[in-house]
This record gives sequence, C-alpha cells and structure tokens, in this order.
Amino acid sequence: MKKLVIILCKALAIILLLGFGVHWALQILGKQNPVWSIADKAYQSFFHKTSNPSVSEFKSIMGGMALGVCHPYTDPYNLSLLKEGNIGWIRIDIPSEVPFQVDSVGNPVLDEEGRIIETGRYRAFKEKCRFFRENGLKVMAITPYPDDWLDEVGEIEMFRNGGEAFSDKFLRSVEARCSYLATDLTAGDKLVNCFQISNELTVPKWQGALTLEQICQYQHIQMKAMHETCRCAGVPIGYNIACVGAGMLDYPVRMQDFKDDFDYVALDLYLGCFEGIMKSTRYFDAMLRSLWQISHKPIMLNEFGYISAGNPKDEHERASYLMDTFGETFNTEEKIKANIGPFLDHWESLIGKESSLIREARRRLQTEGPESAADYVFSSSEISHLYKALPEGYRLRKFDHTEEGQAAFYTDVIDRISRLDFLCGIFCYCYSDSDSCYQCGQKGCPVETGWGLVSIPKGIPDTEMNENTVRRKPSYYAVSDAYGRILARQQ
Repeated sequence: MKKLVIILCKALAIILLLGFGVHWALQILGKQNPVWSIADKAYQSFFHKTSNPSVSEFKSIMGGMALGVCHPYTDPYNLSLLKEGNIGWIRIDIPSEVPFQVDSVGNPVLDEEGRIIETGRYRAFKEKCRFFRENGLKVMAITPYPDDWLDEVGEIEMFRNGGEAFSDKFLRSVEARCSYLATDLTAGDKLVNCFQISNELTVPKWQGALTLEQICQYQHIQMKAMHETCRCAGVPIGYNIACVGAGMLDYPVRMQDFKDDFDYVALDLYLGCFEGIMKSTRYFDAMLRSLWQISHKPIMLNEFGYISAGNPKDEHERASYLMDTFGETFNTEEKIKANIGPFLDHWESLIGKESSLIREARRRLQTEGPESAADYVFSSSEISHLYKALPEGYRLRKFDHTEEGQAAFYTDVIDRISRLDFLCGIFCYCYSDSDSCYQCGQKGCPVETGWGLVSIPKGIPDTEMNENTVRRKPSYYAVSDAYGRILARQQ
C-alpha cells in the first residue's frame, strides 16, 4: 500500500511539472499545435481558476472592464478624441503636496467658517476631475510617492542615510492626508472612481532609499486610512507593481498580509523599452497570470505601452552623436567618465536647466564620488538619455520602435489579454507625446517623449486644439479599434 501511494504521488508530481511546462511554454511562445492546446486547456481547467466572485463584483462596480489612458488633456477637442477613441477612464496623479494648508505642527488651517483651506494645486486637481466626470469619463487617481511626503516632514535625508523607522509625525501626516483624500474625493457625485495607492514602488527611481518592508508599511498606512470610506462609497483601491525581477514578485507576496485592505492589484510593464531580455508580448500574459495566482484579486494593467521612436544607434552613430552633441572634450565615453563633473555642467548648459537625471548624478558625485555618478549616467536604465536612443536589443520581436510598430503592438496585446477573465482594466501610457523628456530634459529623447497616441506641439492653447494641431498617430486608431471590440463583447 505504501509503495502504491509513493507511485501515485510521483505520477501526480510528473503530471504537475509537465502541465506547468506546457502551460508556460504556450503562454510565452504562443504555440498553436492542437494537441498542446488541449493539454494546456486541461491544465488550466484543473489547476488554474481564472476568476472568482470578487472579479465579477469588481467589474460590476467599475461598470465593466475599465478602458483608459494616462494623462490626457482637458480641452473640448481632445475630450472628443477620448470619446471617439472608446476611452472611458483617465488615470492621473494627485499633487504631491499636502491637499490642505497646515500650521507649524502639521494641523490643517481652517477659514473663518471652520472649513479646511485647500492648496491651489489640489483645487486645480479637483477641477480636472470634475471636468472629466461632467463629461462622462471616470477617474483613477494616484496617491503620492513616499519621498514627496518624507521630504515635507524633513525626513528624506534620514532615510537616504539608512534610516530604519518612520517617525510618528510622518505616519500621522500620511494617515491624515489619505483619510482626507478618501472622504473629499468620494463624497457626493464622486470626483474619483478608483484609487491607486502610490506608483511603481518596486522601481528604484521611485523606491528611493526605502526597503521593501518600509514600502509595504507605507502602502498599508494609506490603505487603512482610506479603505473603509472608499468601500462605503463603492470606490475600489489597490496598488501596482513594476520592474521585472525578484523584488517585483516578492512585493505582491508581502502585500498579501494586508489583502483585506485593498481590492485589486495592477501591473505596469514596458517590454522591449526598458529591458532587452523578454522579446515576446506573451510575457504580458505570463506576468498577469502570475499576479493573479499570487493574489487572487482582480487584476489591472495600469500602465503599458511601446515607444514609437528611438531605434538603437550602431557604434559609428553613437560616436558621431557624442562628437556632434558634446564636442571634442566629451566625444568618447571614456572622456565623459573621467570628467563626469564638468560633463554634467556642460550637459546642463545644452539643455538649459538642471534635469532630474543630472540632479541625481550630482548628488551621487557629491556623496559617493565620481565613479558612482558615472556609473549612474551609463547604467542600463539611464544611458538611453545620453544617446537619445535605446540600447541594442531593446525591442520586441515583430515590433520596431516606429509609429507603425507601436500601433501593431497595441493591437496584439490588447486583443489577447482582454480575454483573461481576471483582467478588469487596461490603461495605455499615454495620451500624448511629450515635447521633451521629463527625466533628462532633452527634446527628442525617446525615453519619455514617444509614448503617445496623439502628437501635439508644445504650447498650443486649448482654444487652438483641432484636427490641424492634434495629429492622431496610428496607435490612436489601433487602441480605439481594440477598445471597441472589447465594448462590443461586453454588450
């Protein structure tokens, strides 16, 4: 009998391993062989539930699958393009400053009638939300990064120098602000329909000096302060992950300790743009499925896209670019690394301002030395800014970094992932191309300029937004059509 049990256990283990291998091979390679497909379906039906009651309830609250875009304009013409493009949701950031004025000890300042005095930027944010609501669009709002609020209470340097614990002052500050946001933005007709708690805190740029444990604590502070109010108002809250690696998968596992205080988990993923390893769009399916298996919560894709410019430069093109842009003093990587301080000064003079990239490089130069600053400028995450081109191999198979490649990418990804039962929302990044990169400050840098569905010249006033000034890129039509097909299936 004992031998029989051992044999059966070994047989079950083999079945599990074979099923798992077939399943993931199909997801990543996209094989269509009928026999393998049948095996994959059997594996999914027996071992993988792809929905649960919370998913159906979540979709009901959201009004179906959320089909959105990040950071659109707020003028009548671009509003018409949003609606024509089958876009029903917009995703925007809540200003990083305190939503209300505070006194010297952090208490809200009240007017003569005892009402909290809100800051100008927060009032402008609410007006933007009100514009979208009154025009039939729903809003997902993102709460601020931890560095923004740590800086306001004077504790950012402490954490950069290895601080291990949040102060009571910081914790009370975050709790008070988030409680106010939840109450203020969900009251009455609701200015916000869904909250994302902070953004991409597994990305080193946004994680800052915090450990993963501290990030989870920061997220949970916000969730506890907001969830009951939001639940009563029918406004879901959740968080997102980004960046491929061990930290990305460890983060949602740790956050499961607080699963009763959030409603969904979201993924941000930019395959073929910030990494050169994963060459297939099938990795979207694999990563989304992984999040589902970890959390068994409704899953959203809150940011994804494909740069429509920036194909790599070869060695000769890179050498010519350095010479033409920076001159003979800095015409090789070796010269730049050996003179990183003067180079940063020269680069700033060309841009006309100190960009966030240069500011961070200077901070490292001052605190860690020239080698650290040079390593940062030439790191895989930043070197694209230096050359205004993506590194060799940073692309997906079948999709070039062109406007046509971007459009084909959206069609491929949206049509496939929208059929995952647990997926409840898709947000393209982003609505419009940017005139200059917000990280390095340069015009024409593809890293943060070529993501849009439309292209709008800088400085066009709202009154002059029209078919002559707003150019719809091929990706606009691809997303519009793909969203339209989803809406047709939901009817």
